[in-house]
Amino acid sequence: MEALRKYRVGWPEIQELLGISRATYYRWRKRLKEEGLAGLKPRSRRPLWGPYPK
Repeated sequence: MEALRKYRVGWPEIQELLGISRATYYRWRKRLKEEGLAGLKPRSRRPLWGPYPK
């Protein structure tokens, strides 16, 4: 993604190439900047806390 931005490829072209939404692009970009390549690994969508037993 950053290589594409380096060559001044716009976000619409990146979206089309990768098949992702604008929101996904910015989320991935933020994770890449903060965590490096490890930030792009798939994450669990499971909540940390479940429903409490009654």
